[in-house]
Amino acid sequence: GTNTEGTVCIGSVDTKIYGLTEDKGDVAWTVKGENMYQTKAAKDGENFFVGGWDNVFRCIDAKTGAVRWALRLGKSQRAWFFSAYSPAITSPCVGTGKLADGKPYKYVYISTNDGVLHGIDIELGKEMWRIDWKNMGYFSPLFHGGKIYCGLGDKGRVFFADAGTGHIDWEAETGSVIYDSSFCFGGGDV
Repeated sequence: GTNTEGTVCIGSVDTKIYGLTEDKGDVAWTVKGENMYQTKAAKDGENFFVGGWDNVFRCIDAKTGAVRWALRLGKSQRAWFFSAYSPAITSPCVGTGKLADGKPYKYVYISTNDGVLHGIDIELGKEMWRIDWKNMGYFSPLFHGGKIYCGLGDKGRVFFADAGTGHIDWEAETGSVIYDSSFCFGGGDV
């Protein structure tokens, strides 16, 4: 679970996202989806971000449980309420910074199981950029210092990209398949 505004958030296999009070664990609100939740939620201080097997990535008001926006992400399959390519396994992350023109951004990042990393403007609920390696795989992105560290697909390739634009600064080959993993930053400031 993830905490913001005195509420902790967790998704469940019963197709609901739960907002629980931090002090007693009482159910403050629930958000119903169309399939189960398996991933960790992310937060930005006001909202929770949760992806599910129903191909929907949701921004939820931490206090009220109101869905601020819901984006269908990942390739669709036959059933509208399930896709193996959904944003259901990886954990999202949030990042802020300034674009080259000086404009500030506040994005949430999520990769879908079809090997796509999405950079989504939190205020607009709109995808601003994507990196698509057209190869199924899942990897939780890491935001650090205005950059995104991630890997997409099942080929063992990883990258470092500008978090505002999605421009890839470098790629590296690990020589091994990487699934359901993420980077952790070490060294320098903690």
